[in-house]
Amino acid sequence: MVKKLEEHTQPSPKAMAGTASVETFNLSNVSIIKKAFTLIELVVYLAIFSVFSLLIFGYVSTFYKKVFIDFKENKKIIRNTIVFDLLKRDLICASESCDHWNEKDFVFRKKHLNGQFTDVSWQMRKEGIYRLLGKYDFVGKKWIKKNVAKLDFDFYKFSFILNKDITSKSISSVNISFDSKEIFVYLRNRRANL
Repeated sequence: MVKKLEEHTQPSPKAMAGTASVETFNLSNVSIIKKAFTLIELVVYLAIFSVFSLLIFGYVSTFYKKVFIDFKENKKIIRNTIVFDLLKRDLICASESCDHWNEKDFVFRKKHLNGQFTDVSWQMRKEGIYRLLGKYDFVGKKWIKKNVAKLDFDFYKFSFILNKDITSKSISSVNISFDSKEIFVYLRNRRANL
């Protein structure tokens, strides 16, 4: 009986030569473990993933907003510092003679290192702050030739006060106020021959 079973399960060499071989397998002794996700497990995994995604997205978006706001504030501070530095440098080089100032329009004569002069004005308008350079007629109180530059500046209240000496013939310093801050600038071109 054992010989018959072996003959039946193993094909003979003649059968293999011309015909296709057929092998039979007995699956009763082999156990196949079937592992799959159910719909409930998939929904739970997606819910956990979405909670973590929302937490991470919230953190990243808050961090991005903070960095963006800090960048804008730093840019604004740098821009305002540059504008005030330019104004301060103009005032330091300004003539002290009252004849070279138009207090109403805030026009003054600025002396350069090479001995030449430029007339400068700083004007606050609703569009922003403007710096005017050129040649100004202090007697007729009008510009003969001017170049206008609009400066990025984020302050809206801008005023100045000229501090004159006892004789009121010369200006010793200028107080500039913007919003709630004040700058005090001494004029350095003392007794310049204009």
